Amino acid sequence: MQSGSRQWKCEASTQRRNFVLSLASLLACAPFAAAQRVVPIINGATLRTASSGARIELTSATGLRGIDASGNILTQLTTDGVLSLKTAPSGARLEINASVGVAGYDAAGILRSQLTVDGLLKSYRLQSVDASYGSIWLDNDSYVKVSMGYAEAYLLLYPSVAKISSSNPYGAQDLTLSTNQTSAKILFKTAYYDLRAAISQYGLELQNAGAEPAAPSSGGICYVYGGAVKYISAGGTRTVLAPN
Repeated sequence: MQSGSRQWKCEASTQRRNFVLSLASLLACAPFAAAQRVVPIINGATLRTASSGARIELTSATGLRGIDASGNILTQLTTDGVLSLKTAPSGARLEINASVGVAGYDAAGILRSQLTVDGLLKSYRLQSVDASYGSIWLDNDSYVKVSMGYAEAYLLLYPSVAKISSSNPYGAQDLTLSTNQTSAKILFKTAYYDLRAAISQYGLELQNAGAEPAAPSSGGICYVYGGAVKYISAGGTRTVLAPN
């Protein structure tokens, strides 16, 4: 009986010793095993929230993309770090990308405003936050309109004509050209350096014409030639209004 008891105690002691040795060995190898652990990498796969329709996709070729229900790519961040964003696939929308910068389109898809990547601001219309304070229109028909409430002024620029006009739906509106200094002049030129007339604080100043003009088809022409003020009528009659 005592022999059996000793044998059982011996086996139990051996089992405890083997367990402790195994645990010690496992703990000793744990740092090495952690160092050798490899994080799995997914190659050549497409991760997406749905196979079709509105979804988010992630691939190594196209980067991260947001696609609407019609299959239009509205948002994309490529692996090169290029960001593209559309608020809608067409029509009225905002677009942000490396090509156009920030661009705003109207319902017809026409570009109306743009901040380019070069820092150039383009706009069809500049308006105060409060429209009653006025706005500036830049029209494709080559005119600039400045609107201040009910009164408007236009600057029309065409290849053959330049015109300044004003309008007021509540009555006649004078068109005023003014300077901020009494010594300054309002100049009228036919070319950048070709001064023909000026308005100063003393009155109207006329420059000498290079040659006497021919008779106009109607009306008449008042001009200065050789220091003398002359007038020629449609009938060809020249009259000296003030000799040199």
